[in-house]
Parts: sequence; C-alpha cells; structure tokens
Amino acid sequence: MNIPSLLNVAIGLFLVYLILSLLVSDLQELISAYLFDWRAKNLKSSIESILGAEIARKLYEHPLIRSLKNYKMDRDKGAAGPSYIPDEIFALALIDLLMEAAGIEERIVSLSVEDFREAIASDEVQKLLDKERIELMRSLANKAQIDGDKKPFIKSLESELIGWFKQSMDRASGVFKRRVKGMILVLGFAVAVLLNVDTLNLATRLSLEPVLREQVSQNVDFVLSENALSKYLDCLERASLEPKDCQSLVSPNFLNGVEREFFSLPVGWNAANLSYQFGADFSSFKLLRAILGWTLTAIAISMGSSFWFDLLNRLIDVRNTGNKPPAAIDFQSSKSSDSSHS
Repeated sequence: MNIPSLLNVAIGLFLVYLILSLLVSDLQELISAYLFDWRAKNLKSSIESILGAEIARKLYEHPLIRSLKNYKMDRDKGAAGPSYIPDEIFALALIDLLMEAAGIEERIVSLSVEDFREAIASDEVQKLLDKERIELMRSLANKAQIDGDKKPFIKSLESELIGWFKQSMDRASGVFKRRVKGMILVLGFAVAVLLNVDTLNLATRLSLEPVLREQVSQNVDFVLSENALSKYLDCLERASLEPKDCQSLVSPNFLNGVEREFFSLPVGWNAANLSYQFGADFSSFKLLRAILGWTLTAIAISMGSSFWFDLLNRLIDVRNTGNKPPAAIDFQSSKSSDSSHS
C-alpha cells in the first residue's frame, strides 16, 4: 500500500475516534453531572480546600451562586450545588461576600484597594479566613493595584481572583479528572461494543477498499468544514460552561450530519459488516480479535476529542501538501505546448 493510501486509512480511523470521543464525552457528562453529581461535589470540595469550609458555605449561599441552578438541584434539594461556576461569578461573589462580612458592602461600586484591605483586616473576615488566606487576598489586592492603572481597581481585582481561581481548580481537580478518565475508558469500551466499532476490522476494510477510503475523505471534508468545531471542542473542555451552552457554537444540523456520516462507515451489527468481521465460520480467535479491536477503540476514545481533532488536521495538511500544485501542472503543460509549436 502506498503512502497516500496509508494516510487515508489513518484519517478514517481518526475521524471515527473523533466522533466517538464527542459521543462518549456527552455520556460521561450526563452520568457524572446528573446521575452521581460528581462534578458538583468535586467543585464544592475544591472550593472548600482553597477557601475553607465556612466561607465556602457562605459563598454557596450567595445569590449569584444560588442562581446557578441546574436540573440536579431542581430535582434534589440535597444536591451539592451547581456543577459549574463561571470564573467571573465566583470572583464577584467572593468580593461581595468579603465586603458584606466587613460591613462595608456599600463601597463595592467604587471599591479601592484601601477599602479591600480594610475589609480583609476586619474581625468578621478574619473569622472566615485563616491568616494564610488573608495574606493571599492582600497579595492579590496589591498585584491588582499594580496592574490596574488603566482600569478600576475592582476590575483588576476581579481579574486576579479569576486567575487564582483557575489555577487552584486545575490543581484541585486531579482526583476528578482521574475518575473521569477511568469512566471514559469504560464508556468507550461499552460504546465500541454497542456500535461494533472494531479498530482492526475498520483498518482492514479501509486498507482494502479504495471506494471506502474515498467516502471517508468526503466525510472528513464535511466534518472539518464546520468552522466553529475547534471552538466547540474548546468549549466542551471548559469547566465553567455547561455542555448545552456549547451547542450554539455549531450549526443546528451539524451534529446530526456527523452522526449520519459515521454510520455510513463499516461499523455496527449489520449483516454486511459482520460478514467482513467474522466471516462465515465464527471462531474464538475471531472473537478475541474483535475484543482486541474494541479495546483499541476504547483506548483511542479516552484520548479525547480535541486530541483527535488536532491530529486529524495535521494529517489532512500532510495529505494536501503531497498533491502537486495546479500552477506547476499548468506550467509544465504550457512548456510542452511551446516546445511542440517550435
């Protein structure tokens, strides 16, 4: 098999992995956020670890945080809280909470660094925050004062708190990410079996059938034609947004079209695909081969949709650079034409 054919086989596999990664991500979000409330519980415990239990409790009672209701909270009043807290909402709620605890919340509109220092030095705030966290708030206020010459202090302080919150959440979410990684691997294997996406069978079919490779090339063009796909994938990875908030980034018919293109590939439990996968004489060896193929698919899915999207784009670029530029062809043909006339 030549290099362009191998590239098309790889492109076909990566396209399948990208589509399945999107599907499994949605399933994982449904299970972790709405069935077991894992994301909300992890978020709350992370905030408690960076602020302290008492101030975290008051923060969750703040109107800005309480307004972030979701389906789980509406159904179960004992739910941990929202699954997502936007960065700017967290920063504003924390500033307001500290100013209110100090009894000077009316100054928040024209907040100055002196007002904020007065607030965190008050006895009421020192009952909520330990000495180390108060020093952290003072350091963030100082940095906001230095960096905020061209904008109001409260905006600079908000930016500093947002940056600190993001870094803290990245460090504190390691346990949750490992749990999600394991769940995605299990879900990936279940989806691979349910949809019969056997990597070995799919690679064999793509390598032996030029027509199928051409079809995959068209499928890839359709998927990558969605200009907002990269923004959609970035949105799905942000912990401050609900997955449903990302749907508006892509055209309404795009996800349905992706599903249609996926099932046009050699996947599923239909008779035609099974005849290629297992043949007329079923054997334990072929079953083990299929299990290995499903396992490889599950491992690939666990890499994530953004990984396969980036890799797919790189392969497309490699394939396109292998094509001879039209200008060079025109030049050669014109040169031949001139020599024939001479």
